Amino acid sequence: MTQAAKGRTGGLARGRTSANAAGLTSGPNLRRAILICVLPMFCGVFQLTADVAPLYALSKMWPFLMLPLALLGYLTVRQPARLLYVATLAYVIPIPPLMAMIHLGSSFTEALTTIVKILPISNFFSLALVLAWLRPTPDELRQAVTWLGYTTFILLAVLWVVIPGSAYRSEFGLPTIFVGNDDVRGDRIILPMFFGLMLLFQLARRFGIDHRARHLLLILVGYALLSAIYKERVPIIFSFAVICLGYLESVMRSKATALALAVTAGLGVLIAGLAIIGLDQVAERLGGSLAVRLMSIDIAWHFLRDEPLRWIFGAGATTAFAQMTLNTMFRNPAFFLADIGWLGVIFEYGVVGGGLILAIHLAGVLITRNLARASDPVSEALADYAIYLLPASLIYSTALVPGEIASVTAMAVYLHAAQAREAKPWTRLMA
Repeated sequence: MTQAAKGRTGGLARGRTSANAAGLTSGPNLRRAILICVLPMFCGVFQLTADVAPLYALSKMWPFLMLPLALLGYLTVRQPARLLYVATLAYVIPIPPLMAMIHLGSSFTEALTTIVKILPISNFFSLALVLAWLRPTPDELRQAVTWLGYTTFILLAVLWVVIPGSAYRSEFGLPTIFVGNDDVRGDRIILPMFFGLMLLFQLARRFGIDHRARHLLLILVGYALLSAIYKERVPIIFSFAVICLGYLESVMRSKATALALAVTAGLGVLIAGLAIIGLDQVAERLGGSLAVRLMSIDIAWHFLRDEPLRWIFGAGATTAFAQMTLNTMFRNPAFFLADIGWLGVIFEYGVVGGGLILAIHLAGVLITRNLARASDPVSEALADYAIYLLPASLIYSTALVPGEIASVTAMAVYLHAAQAREAKPWTRLMA
């Protein structure tokens, strides 16, 4: 071996040693186990269900527990759009509680409790720091995300089989995943599907690369479970649309052309479907959910219209623990800001806050899309999920689980950096 080769080999060995020293000294199995435990918390998987009370409580407290790490992450981890996130947090934390005290009559303590919902935006910094400390390899991060996806679908099927019919409830606002007594959809399990949809996006990207039948079969099984058990229309329809868009992109090798074709085809199918089925039949098949949303939109619109400043800075919101909730104020047990998309965001945060939250989502789409690699289905799936959140936000409020876009963006940034770091020593060796 020549002296130059020895030097390069020694540099490679030192690079590996310093990389290990910079992260935890634990092995890959422990790093994967830690990721599997913490990623659901960062991504808000247990944020909306109280069926497992300890995990529900921990999910609510998680952003507060991670605040020191978020501050340290902002100071030490260089990330794109960091100033945008800081500006958004600087607005959505103090202003909406103040507006709630002014417009909704909330007490100071009640107003502060509404911060719990929006604070997961700070996960952008805290997750970045956790990943920088833990320093998993790209494969370890991919495996953790993939295993969580398979676990989601397995758990969905198992719960459907073992949970008795008496466990399904139908009260408005009940924080449970077991929903029943729906005249149109019947019983269903609204299991948080963050990692489930991530798995479907990943499988679709893998199918676009190798066209293996097993990947297509797994996608079909996944959607069969979603249609038979989960039964939530927005995630099913929009996630499938994103998969179609991704496949068109891989075939046509042009994002713009694929998007134009997908939008044109989607509008064509929508118009043809409405013409064939009829608006009355569509409204009937949507059941009471459409009527409830239209009623909630009407209430929110008139409340904002009464005071122009509410449009600009928002009116704040209440929690279920407030003495005077929005449901009580508007005498409607089915009124929820989370069900009326961007109007709900503007109701709570105003045009200013809504614009900042929208900017975070758009930045997430651009960042994840620019960092995605065609040869890495997980990085592509992260970008697909960021895209999926935008059309879904027309129905589901983006402030419902804001940790999703923050965590997706943080994972995409880390995965890109880890891939570059992993490839750099080999680049030097081959020079």
